[in-house]
Amino acid sequence: MPIKKLFLFLFLLPSVGWSGPIYVFLHGLYEDPGIFEPINQDLTAQGFKTLNVQLAGHGTDTANAYHLKFPTWFSQIDEITSTAESNGDEVVFVTHSLGSILALDQALSGKRVSKIIAVEPALKINTSLIKSACVLKNIIPDGKAFLPLVRLFLNISSVNRPIPFNMACEAGKIRTYIFKKYDVKNEAELAAKVHTPLLIFNNLHDLAVSRKSIKTFFKHLPRDNQSQYFEISERHMPHGAFIRLHPDELKNAILKSTGLTTN
Repeated sequence: MPIKKLFLFLFLLPSVGWSGPIYVFLHGLYEDPGIFEPINQDLTAQGFKTLNVQLAGHGTDTANAYHLKFPTWFSQIDEITSTAESNGDEVVFVTHSLGSILALDQALSGKRVSKIIAVEPALKINTSLIKSACVLKNIIPDGKAFLPLVRLFLNISSVNRPIPFNMACEAGKIRTYIFKKYDVKNEAELAAKVHTPLLIFNNLHDLAVSRKSIKTFFKHLPRDNQSQYFEISERHMPHGAFIRLHPDELKNAILKSTGLTTN
């Protein structure tokens, strides 16, 4: 498999003095918890605490998807992290795309996040996709008719799921919001503020998010935060497909990167 060896040198120890960790799964735009469910079930069966989150407007929660505003997602994750903290749990985020940025915000804001596993983090979403969504949301609110085109960019699992253009338009606002919130101008400056270790998977054939932005971000992370970076080099690998095609590899990387063992 032409993916770089993922599991050989990941020896980060979990934080001391916590009752966790609790693995919190955050899916990406237009996805649902199903993308992480095989890994979630496996970890749960091994006795680990997990929470597989359904972001507002996604999956079975589509009632407000056509009018949803992006701060809703931040509030949702903030509540989850605060609850975990009150229970004394260490939080390890396992994320994809949009979910990675929501988790990163929690770490940057000082929440007790010990690790972020970020698959194809959406540090910069394809500009053409965002511009098109913002125009079309007022003309054709649901992009289901464009599913074949959408699937060139995103590995969407369900053909029956609505594709509200509004949500893509809102997701496109997050980059500016994060940069303003943390007073930075680019990925390099943002990375310099991150002290939570990350395990980053960058899909070199991803058309939905900027691979260059992910590389730049990793390059400028503080050297003492022990982050790891791996490149997915398989061809014809749409955004999100890696998680579905290689759940065992990802699960093992998650556990080893947090200093735990696998069966």
